[in-house]
Amino acid sequence: MATSERLLIHIAKDFGVSEDESLVENLSGYLKSKRRDCMVEKRGILSWYCVSPASELEAAIGVGKVAEHQSWEDLIVVETLEEKIERLDKERENIKRLSGT
Repeated sequence: MATSERLLIHIAKDFGVSEDESLVENLSGYLKSKRRDCMVEKRGILSWYCVSPASELEAAIGVGKVAEHQSWEDLIVVETLEEKIERLDKERENIKRLSGT
């Protein structure tokens, strides 16, 4: 039996839930935690430039309000984080849909 399967069975028994319910809850919690991490990182970058959406950072770069070099790299990071957040949200929705919760 694989380690992940043993852990899943242990957690399910320990909390008195089915293995499926344990898996759904754990996966959903993991994705939620990763989403939160992405949001914190994104907000940190944007707050550094005193902007809210990424489009404001792009506009600030375009008009020369902020230096191009680092800000373009930061914008790419923010856009990558936004894409990851979208993927995480889609996976959480898939879990809800497939599990019937």
